[in-house]
Amino acid sequence: MLLRIFTHSVCTLYALSIYKVEYRTSHRYMGCRIRFASKGRTNLKMWRIVVADAKAPRDGKFIEVLGSFNPQLDHVGSRNVHLNVERFHYWLGVGAQPSDAVTRLLAKFNLLPPLPIKLNTKLTQVLPKHWPKYPLPTLPSQVDRIERY
Repeated sequence: MLLRIFTHSVCTLYALSIYKVEYRTSHRYMGCRIRFASKGRTNLKMWRIVVADAKAPRDGKFIEVLGSFNPQLDHVGSRNVHLNVERFHYWLGVGAQPSDAVTRLLAKFNLLPPLPIKLNTKLTQVLPKHWPKYPLPTLPSQVDRIERY
C-alpha cells in the first residue's frame, strides 16, 4: 500500500491511510539503514527514502527505494512525502535502523516514535517550534458520500 502525505504550511495532515503495526524487537544489528539519498539538481533537491547498507555512501548503492520526500513547496504550498508503508514496516521488522533525519520526518506522522530529548539542553531548544498550532484533522471512520470538488 502506498501512503501519500501532504503537509501544508499550517501543519495539516492529509493521509490516505495510517495504521499502527507492532514491531518485532530484536537486539541484533542488521547493518541496514533507512535513510535519505539525494536526488534532483542544484537548488531543487529531492530525497529518496531508501534502505541501504550502513557503510554504503549516501547516494551510492541501495537495496530498495521505499519512497520520496520533496522539501520544496508546490503550487498548493505543501511538501510531499510518498512512502510505501508496508515495505517500511517490513524493513523495521527485520532490523533495519532508521536514520535520525528519517525518524524526525516520520515521527511527525506517527509512523515512528520521536527521538528522545538529549540531556543538558536548554528549555528554549526543547519547546515545540514545529508542532501544529491547530489540531490535526482526523480521517472519518466511515464515509457517507463522496463529492467532487
